[in-house]
Amino acid sequence: MIYFVNLKSYIQDGIRPETNCRILPGIANFPNGKCHQILRKLLMGKVRLSGAWLERINGQTGFCELENISSGDTLIVNSVRHAYVCKGINHLISAPDVKRFVHYYDPLERLFAGMDVKNSIESIKATGFIPSTFDKQDAEKYGLFYAGQYYRFPESTKECNLEYDFVFAGLRKDRGEKIDSFKQTADKLGFKSFIHAVKVHKDGIPYEAYLDHMKRSRCILDFTQGGQRGLTLRPLEAMFFDKKLVTDNADIKNYPFYYPENIFVYGLDDIHNLPDFMNRPYHRISNDIKNMYDVNTWLKNFACYKTSPSGPSDI
Repeated sequence: MIYFVNLKSYIQDGIRPETNCRILPGIANFPNGKCHQILRKLLMGKVRLSGAWLERINGQTGFCELENISSGDTLIVNSVRHAYVCKGINHLISAPDVKRFVHYYDPLERLFAGMDVKNSIESIKATGFIPSTFDKQDAEKYGLFYAGQYYRFPESTKECNLEYDFVFAGLRKDRGEKIDSFKQTADKLGFKSFIHAVKVHKDGIPYEAYLDHMKRSRCILDFTQGGQRGLTLRPLEAMFFDKKLVTDNADIKNYPFYYPENIFVYGLDDIHNLPDFMNRPYHRISNDIKNMYDVNTWLKNFACYKTSPSGPSDI
């Protein structure tokens, strides 16, 4: 059994029964209430507590289920920043030979801002958890398992009536000016865009609403955070939904789904050739390549991950 903590519901629905995966709530998330935050820092990982007590002090469910993990199972939690969280989870797992991972979806320098990244990662490793990441650069720099990015096969890729040329929804972060600049250029070239770039999450749109706009668009925009080489979800959305992609991630050229007919590299390709790019026929990507990035394949890679006496090693 694979236990995975906190997965986007749309992708969760793409997990097949034979993958044998159980989704748990976001137990690694930092609690909202001040009282819960203080209790978590004071007690979690320092005192051996039951799942019921951890649910009380964190104000979150899901800890009790960790007590049912069996030998040979795999546990994946997201974006843990402090080793005491891993220690608290370890107190709940009595079965031997359980593979434990902390997976990171964001660049580590950003996630661990104000902290010593290397020491934090080494502290987490010392608990027996194996850190993994979507970013090849971070994997190489800090000695993490490079797990890559994942998505799911849509239930249908039936074409919708197209309303937009370009679509983007997400946080502005440090890419806001680049998004604005691209839209201005696209407007001048006569393209129509749906762009919803916000400063805070509460002003965003639900993922299902974004999918609706994306399906009615010809091309997805992908602007990465500073220092990031790992894929966001957007290149995979483009691939699985047979959409074109404009991205500023130059490393995209090293992926097996890269075709210049499908992907325009912003900052490398000549922006004046954007109309020509948009008019070229789309190069269909094989299901064999798509399957490499399917969530079921991604989860099985964790379950098949092997460790050696000298430490963990990639599959």
